Amino acid sequence: MSEVRFDNATIWAGTPPQPLRGWLQLRSGVVAAVGAGEPPPCTDIRDLAGQHILPGFVDAHSHLTVSAWMPRTIDASGWISSKDIVLEIAKEVAVRPDATWLLAMGADLDIFRSRCPRPDDLDQAAGGRPVVIADFSLHRSLLSGAALRALADAGFGGSADIDRRFGRPTGMVWESAHAAALQLALGSLAQSIGEHGRQELLDREAERHLACGITACHDPCVPPSLAGELEALRTRSPLRLSWSMVAEGGILDPAAQSELCSSCGEGPASAKLFMDGAHRCALCLSPGHVLHMMGRAAAAAFRGDMRPVASLTAYKSVYRDGTFHLPYQRMETADLTKRLELLATNGVRPKIHAVGNNAAVCTADALNEVGTINATLEHLTFLSDRDVGRVARASAVASMQPGFINRFGGDILSRGMTPRLRAYPIASLRRAGVAVALSSDNPCGPLCPLGNIRMAVTRQLADGRVVDAREAISLAEAIEAYTSTGHRAIHGHAGQGIATGAVADLTIISGDPLAAETHVVETWIAGRQVWKAAGC
Repeated sequence: MSEVRFDNATIWAGTPPQPLRGWLQLRSGVVAAVGAGEPPPCTDIRDLAGQHILPGFVDAHSHLTVSAWMPRTIDASGWISSKDIVLEIAKEVAVRPDATWLLAMGADLDIFRSRCPRPDDLDQAAGGRPVVIADFSLHRSLLSGAALRALADAGFGGSADIDRRFGRPTGMVWESAHAAALQLALGSLAQSIGEHGRQELLDREAERHLACGITACHDPCVPPSLAGELEALRTRSPLRLSWSMVAEGGILDPAAQSELCSSCGEGPASAKLFMDGAHRCALCLSPGHVLHMMGRAAAAAFRGDMRPVASLTAYKSVYRDGTFHLPYQRMETADLTKRLELLATNGVRPKIHAVGNNAAVCTADALNEVGTINATLEHLTFLSDRDVGRVARASAVASMQPGFINRFGGDILSRGMTPRLRAYPIASLRRAGVAVALSSDNPCGPLCPLGNIRMAVTRQLADGRVVDAREAISLAEAIEAYTSTGHRAIHGHAGQGIATGAVADLTIISGDPLAAETHVVETWIAGRQVWKAAGC
């Protein structure tokens, strides 16, 4: 019978978790007792000298099977010009002359806009090899001519997800076409590094999650060919792994009935559906809101800042039923209803991507029509007060990513998206009775749970501006959202947190969770230390 007691610690116990200065005793993989008085006897006693013990972080939305590849791809996160792209692609060819595909990840393609290199420019830089430059969002990419031809051979030549100018592809592809191109590039890379190389990458990425204090991770987009590799990873890593199924041909497409599986790792059978995209999301705006945003953009342009104008004109809008719509909804409500009925028949739990408010309310309506109450809604980035009520009636868990506030918050403020809409409406959904989980969307968003928790509480940008202060939540609420409610977003029921009899999944951190210098010291799963910071 293994037993250990942590003394002189601040323990975030209960639901919602509250800080208690005292001791915590583990026995045989579970929490035996927690208290502030005289502790029970124990042979293995550890003085934590004021460190904090939190329930293990549960990341209900981390693309582990995508982020694992990052060390073997070209890092495009620092590219700021078309010249950078061409030079770095040519440099990669010189380093890897035997590469059949070139894949760059982490680019911010908004930086380039109309100044992106043309497909033939990329062909020349790559010596005719197919090139995929994936945006950090994983919802669009820039392709070379050779990659566009390979995409056409795969059946996507006439896709509406391929941008064209004067009838010719610009190189920019979106959503399903992007996902198919990414799958082709990753397939080539997987073949080149072999099974052992893929295992090494997955092992390293699982270890990175453990180092962040994450004890459970859910990958929302796993095609059938990767499910077996994740099952094998579960035997090698203590990280609690689960996933949702998508189509083999592209991670943004729904899995066919034959691609659904009876279990998805540590979690229940699950499948991912996309109601809209990321940049191309399904928003619905009132005429007054649009006029307000136009006024903000005009004022910024007068000051010499053309970015809000560029944002307003980058995407299509349609005036319908007295409102302006961004027409990027990938499924109508009736289509989603049929898909939900199929999943319900097969006992599969849906996880549904809905960034814009129109996608969110259509999803909520479909869930209500089918009677599905065991579902997770992903992102929910913009909602009105009325939208919040409609989402709440669906009785689904909301999985949200406050880490994006740092990247998009400045643009949200400059475009005037708030206060008419609520941005990352975590507090509003909680007040409406929605169970809200916090997650990362790694590698699109930052993986670090501590940083994401701080952002959910402060919502403060580096320049001091606060993004929609109405939606800030308390530290205890944020910890609960990243632990027990994160568990609910995967399994459909809340985790126990730190309580007598609960499984001892724990994260030990160096101090106050809100302090910028605080870091993860140890990660424990089922009462066993599975990661420890060097020098601790």
